Amino acid sequence: MNPTVHAHVEQLTLGQIQITAIDIGGHKNVRKTWRNYFPQINAIIYMVDAANEERFEESKQEFDYILSTAEIKTIPIVVLGNKTDKKEAVTEE
Repeated sequence: MNPTVHAHVEQLTLGQIQITAIDIGGHKNVRKTWRNYFPQINAIIYMVDAANEERFEESKQEFDYILSTAEIKTIPIVVLGNKTDKKEAVTEE
C-alpha cells in the first residue's frame, strides 16, 4: 500500500457516536502541516509501521514532538502498530 500523500477524511458512525477521522499521513513533508490540525482535534491515533524497524527512532522523535506540543497536552492518544501481519513486523513486546 502506498503512503498517504494528501489528507483523507472519513465520516464514521459507531452507534450514536459520529467521528470525523482524518488521515494526514506521516511522511516528512506532511509533518510540517500536523500543527495546523491540532486546534481542531479531540483524539490522536498514532500509527507505527511495525514492519519497518529502521524508522522506529524517527517515529519516536515525531511522537515526542506531539507529546511536547502544548495545544494537545490533554488530548488522548492511542498508539497502534500497522502492518503487524507482515513476517518482518516486530512483536508487541
